[in-house]
Amino acid sequence: MQAIAVFFLVSVAIGGVVYVFIYPYLSGERKAEQRMQSVAKTEPLSRAARGPQKSRRDIVESSLKDLEERRKKSKSVPISVRITRAGLTWSKRQFVIISAAIGVGMFAFGFLSGTGLLAAAGLGFAGAFGVPRWLLSFLRKRREAKFLEGLPDAVDIIVRGVKAGLPLLDCIKMITVESSEPLKTEFRLIMETQAIGMPLGEACGKLYERTPLPEANFFGIVVAIQ
Repeated sequence: MQAIAVFFLVSVAIGGVVYVFIYPYLSGERKAEQRMQSVAKTEPLSRAARGPQKSRRDIVESSLKDLEERRKKSKSVPISVRITRAGLTWSKRQFVIISAAIGVGMFAFGFLSGTGLLAAAGLGFAGAFGVPRWLLSFLRKRREAKFLEGLPDAVDIIVRGVKAGLPLLDCIKMITVESSEPLKTEFRLIMETQAIGMPLGEACGKLYERTPLPEANFFGIVVAIQ
């Protein structure tokens, strides 16, 4: 019975170590990158095809190139940004302390279970580096799914409000009241950023930094163009 327990803990340790390195390929992040690439692809417009809307098309092309640059940079982001994207209010120090506590706890559990020092070290490594990052990834994907679920309704509120003659800022205020999380928080941050002097287009562009989705980026592009 003890041999089975030791074998199980060793397997968990090895799986935890492997998880840290291959999880991005299994968690859907690779699919998200491919989705971003498909959205960012654009064919350059010929000079002859550019008519009276030349300046607008130039803005669109520039924005799409900016999207591609952002996608490349988003592959490696600081822990503080990952925490924000997960919807948590932890500081970087709190995250490090929690990660260390999980790692020490799993190391102690493995060592006291008699799995050996190497297996216990593997468990500790997986607990300190694998589990916290898995948690951030899980919370981020859940938050992004809720954002995408509520975004069409938010856009509909803006479209109907603009058609009725309301200013865009008033339409965004309606979203902060009528929409659910995380839409409510994100659009409230847009308003707060705009209130301190940043143009509304740039404030909407910041949405992509907190929610790295193609839809969020194109929302900022459309607002900036209009």
